Amino acid sequence: MGNFSENIVNQQFNKLYKLFEKKGIIKGKSDLALKLDTYNHVINNILKGDRNITVDQLNKLFLTYNVNANYLFGLSEEIF
Repeated sequence: MGNFSENIVNQQFNKLYKLFEKKGIIKGKSDLALKLDTYNHVINNILKGDRNITVDQLNKLFLTYNVNANYLFGLSEEIF
C-alpha cells in the first residue's frame, strides 16, 4: 500500500480525529465511521496513512461536524 500520511488533508484529519476524541465529540473510530457512512477499518487506514479520505467522506465531515474545509486543506488554523 502507498504512504498517504504525507497528504496534508490526511495529516489534518489525524489532528482533527485526536481533537474530537479529546473533546468527547466522538467515542472512537467506529463512531466517526458511522457518521461518515463508512467502516471502522477505513477510518483506521486513513489514520495509519494507508489510504486517503474520500471527497464524499470529507463532505460528510464538513456537514456533520461543521468543520472548516480550509482547515483540512491546511489553509486555515480555524477548525470550525
